[in-house]
Amino acid sequence: IPTEVCQLPNLKSLSLSQNLLKALPKAIGDMTNLRSLSLGDNQLAEIPPEIGGCKELQTLYIHHNHFTKLPTTLGQLENLTELALEWFRYTTPPLPRVIKGTEWKRVITKMTTVCKDKAAKGISYLSC
Repeated sequence: IPTEVCQLPNLKSLSLSQNLLKALPKAIGDMTNLRSLSLGDNQLAEIPPEIGGCKELQTLYIHHNHFTKLPTTLGQLENLTELALEWFRYTTPPLPRVIKGTEWKRVITKMTTVCKDKAAKGISYLSC
């Protein structure tokens, strides 16, 4: 995707699903007002750690991609209330396909804690 898309200051929602994307620009982290990001059904192998700059992000759909790792900066997304992870059920421990509602608080707290702990140790990515 063109980095110019990441420089739209008022953009609140961005759907890039089903576009055969293989990479995201690091400038994705410049989208500080983005609230919803849909990246499902692509060919992404990783998410840039700069995603942690999307401080207003509330929903993140990253299902059906080719991830082998996730950036620990996901722990910085404190407004995140919904995360779609299908195909992450092969992680240890397995993660549910969609996390939201009361289950969300438990999972996001654990994910945030793990991400922050790993980042403090200098680890940039979590294995999937």
